[in-house]
Amino acid sequence: MVGYSENPPWVVKGPNGPTGIEPDLVKAFAQTLQADIRWRNDTEQNLLEELEQNKLHLVMAGITHDTPWKKKIAFTRPYLEQGKKKHVLGVIKGENAFVLALEKFLHQQEPFLKTLATP
Repeated sequence: MVGYSENPPWVVKGPNGPTGIEPDLVKAFAQTLQADIRWRNDTEQNLLEELEQNKLHLVMAGITHDTPWKKKIAFTRPYLEQGKKKHVLGVIKGENAFVLALEKFLHQQEPFLKTLATP
C-alpha cells in the first residue's frame, strides 16, 4: 500500500488516484515489479505514523531529507536535489530488497529527474 499526501507538483490528488512527479515514478516502479498499487490518501503526519507502524510500504508527499521524521522511519537516498532540498520517499523498515530495488530504479531515472532540477 502506498500513502500519498498532496504537495504539488510532487503529488497531486486526482479523481483516479494521485498524479505528479512522485506518483509517476512509483507507478513506473510498480510496473517493473508487475505489482498493483493500492493508494491511501491522508495527511503527511498520519501517513508517516502508519509507515512507522509498518502499515504502508511507501509514502510520497514531496518529502525532503531534512524532515523531522528521519529518526523514526526509513527513507530512500535522495533521488533529486533542488538547491539545498534533497527529495526522498518514505519506505517501510526491514524490507531491504524492496528498498534496494526502489533505489536502483530511482538511480536509473536520474537523467530524467535532473531535468526537473532548477539551477
